[in-house]
Amino acid sequence: MSIDIENTRLSASEIAHSYDVQRRLEATKNIATIWGILLFLFVVAVGVFVLQSRLSPIQFTSSIITIALLLCGVLLFGMGNWFARRKRLIFATGSTIIATNLAIIAFEVFWVFFVNNELDPAGLVMFGAAGLAIAIAGVLGEAWMIIATNILMNVMTIGISIFRPGIDSFATSNSTFQSQIDHERALFLPLALLIQWAFTSVLLITARGIRGTLNDLGKAYVQTQKLDALKDQFITHVNHELRTPIMALQGFVELVRMRHLRVAPRELSPLLDKACQAGTEVVELMESILNTQELQQDGHVRPLQAVNLPEVLSSATNLVDPREGQFGTRDLHLQIPSGLAIYGDPIWMRQIFINLLSNALKYSEVGTPIVITAKAPDHPTPRMFGQQRAAPQVLITVQDFGLGVPPDQKELLFHRFARLPRDLASNIMGNGLGLYLCRELTEAMHGRIWLESTGVPGEGTQFHIELPLAQ
Repeated sequence: MSIDIENTRLSASEIAHSYDVQRRLEATKNIATIWGILLFLFVVAVGVFVLQSRLSPIQFTSSIITIALLLCGVLLFGMGNWFARRKRLIFATGSTIIATNLAIIAFEVFWVFFVNNELDPAGLVMFGAAGLAIAIAGVLGEAWMIIATNILMNVMTIGISIFRPGIDSFATSNSTFQSQIDHERALFLPLALLIQWAFTSVLLITARGIRGTLNDLGKAYVQTQKLDALKDQFITHVNHELRTPIMALQGFVELVRMRHLRVAPRELSPLLDKACQAGTEVVELMESILNTQELQQDGHVRPLQAVNLPEVLSSATNLVDPREGQFGTRDLHLQIPSGLAIYGDPIWMRQIFINLLSNALKYSEVGTPIVITAKAPDHPTPRMFGQQRAAPQVLITVQDFGLGVPPDQKELLFHRFARLPRDLASNIMGNGLGLYLCRELTEAMHGRIWLESTGVPGEGTQFHIELPLAQ
């Protein structure tokens, strides 16, 4: 069965997104587990510290509140692990990032406002931990999570720097250190904010680069999938298309070998004709494959010239096998103005007409007509569209009155080795390269090809080609 590789494979962005989701879920699961355990051990240490310290009632109450908040952080880390195992990305990363932020803010506020009422080295260490919260958001979250975490850390930094209680610099054991902190407060705040925003910008740029790399890898993976699909289709179609005529050829030759001494020559003639027909089918298939390879190798570089449409069409009809669809008994209606010429290549144009006529004969009932029309443009002189000169186009139409093409499968026909599902189950021979070659040859002559069909049997199909008019 033919495969529409454009629709059955994941897009590059989908592959990149899927990989990024898996990466973030795995990272969230591990970080939430490890940090949840570490935070719980830290809460135990804080609890021991509070029980062994002589704290005022307000400090003791604030300590209990802080421990409760830190335990909420432990719970959120556990929820992050639980959501990650169930592939709930937003909830998993959100819980883990919130737990990190909550733990840092809770301890920072508790230490500065209720334990020492000052900004000592331990408090400054917690300021450094704000960068850790931003880093976690960068590793696990989206861009908006990184920015939101950074703003939250900014608010904490500003609040503690401005609103922490004043101290008597000479009444504390750290008077020199605190005096220096008070003296440099005006510089400390903007410097801390600058570092946090610089850290955030680096993470945003890094995250964007990672996603760009994942998209590039996704594109490469998609391209590999397409190449694999084309390879599989090539093997399947060539095997299918070659097997029938080669087996027929072998069978007829075997019959001739067995009977040539026992039957009259006139009785051998039909067998030889059928053997020749099978051999012709093999040659045609190989020619189609070679034509495809030639187009890919030469990059469509070929000198173009004026091509007389009536002449090249007459040449094409002479090359169509008269046995195909009983071509000799069909009515061929030609409506092409005498002397009408397009700018292209005569060999390519003849090949296009042969392929389209062959399709029309194969997929329409014997006795139905085939209509070929060519219409000169209404404005034969080149027209200006903005800054570009658009050459007038000749419209060529090849119409049959056969089975037609379902509208949702029209684009499929112009792919390599692609055939309609109904045709694969029929006795109609084909290799799925004819219309692909028509499209490639038409585009190489700076034109375009498309088809119109309702898919209703009897109404048939119209193949339209637009090519530049030869002046």
